Amino acid sequence: MWSNMKIQLAKELSKQDSDLLFHWRERVCPHEGAKLDWSQPDWHLVASDSESVPVAHLGYSGYLVELDGEEEQTVVGVGGVVVRPEYQGQHIPGLLFEHLHGSRHALEISSIFTLFCPFRLERYYRKHGYKSFQGDVSFMQGPVRTRSENIRFMHRGSLEGSRTVRLRCEPW
Repeated sequence: MWSNMKIQLAKELSKQDSDLLFHWRERVCPHEGAKLDWSQPDWHLVASDSESVPVAHLGYSGYLVELDGEEEQTVVGVGGVVVRPEYQGQHIPGLLFEHLHGSRHALEISSIFTLFCPFRLERYYRKHGYKSFQGDVSFMQGPVRTRSENIRFMHRGSLEGSRTVRLRCEPW
């Protein structure tokens, strides 16, 4: 079905592409995490149809996190996973995740991929190889270190044995 789809890596999204991918988000997506400040991705994977019109997006960046108050670990933080409503249900995010997890660019950052998601999407991300982190996770909201009861931190790659993850920035 998607033999003509292209997935491209971009450092920035044009305003036109950003509007096309995200303008409907407020109407369609529930508001888990809506009151949080979020990190913006440094890189964008954009899936486009045969006419080069963007249909889906997955953003990512490299982040340094602190594990158990001692060890620092670089992770790939994944965020901004969206599919335009008219293309949903066609497994496009799976193609983006497959591309990301095999990407030399992302793997040069880290072999550990992480994301934050609403609890209701936890099972979905497990299908892409992510596990729920079982310890304590905190992140920054302005100058305040905080936690959220509305979102789950998930990882693909080993964070096993760690009990705490501290971000130095907003969640992604």
